[in-house]
Amino acid sequence: VTRWNATLAGLAKGGWALIFPEVCQLCRDEPAKPEDGYIGDGCLGKLKPIEPPFCRRCGQLFPGEISGEFECTNCVEMGLRFEFARAVMQANAEMLEAIHRFKYQQALWLEPLFDRLFSGGAVKQIGDWRGDCLVPVPLHPVRLRERGFNQAEQLCRNLSRATGLKVETRAVKRTRVTQTQTLLSRGE
Repeated sequence: VTRWNATLAGLAKGGWALIFPEVCQLCRDEPAKPEDGYIGDGCLGKLKPIEPPFCRRCGQLFPGEISGEFECTNCVEMGLRFEFARAVMQANAEMLEAIHRFKYQQALWLEPLFDRLFSGGAVKQIGDWRGDCLVPVPLHPVRLRERGFNQAEQLCRNLSRATGLKVETRAVKRTRVTQTQTLLSRGE
C-alpha cells in the first residue's frame, strides 16, 4: 500500500507540474519551488530586506552611516501621529511585481514566500515592541468582491502566528469606496 501511495503521489505531482509548471512566476526563465512562492533563485536574490539605517518613524531607508536612531525631515515636517511604520522588504521591481500579483491577481501561491519574508522580517523590525493586536486594513465590500479576498487580513493572520498578537478584523470598518492608494501622494 505504501509503495502504491508513493506511486500515486508521484503521478499526481507530475500531473500538477504539467498544469502548473515549477517555473519562476516573475521572470518565467528559471526553475522555482512551491515553498518559494514559485519565485526562482535569481529573482529571490533580488528581494532585499530593509536594513538600518532608516528613519525611526516611517522606516525610509537612508544610504551611508548613521549612528543611533534618527527621524527623517519628511516625518518631522509632516507631524505624523503614529509611533512607527515598518516595511520589511525594499520596494524594488521584483517585490512590487510579487505584491501586485498577490493583491490584484490572487496569486495565492506567493503566500508561503510572503509568510516567510514578512513574518521573520517583522519580528526582527519590531524588536521588543508589543502592541495589543494586529488590525488589517479592511476592504469595502465592493473591493472585496473585485479582489476575492482581503490580502492584508491574510498576511495579518500569518504574522499573528509569528508574533502571537491577536488579529482584530472588526476594529476598523471601511464605510465608503475610495480610490486605490497607489494613486495617492505621500501627504495624502
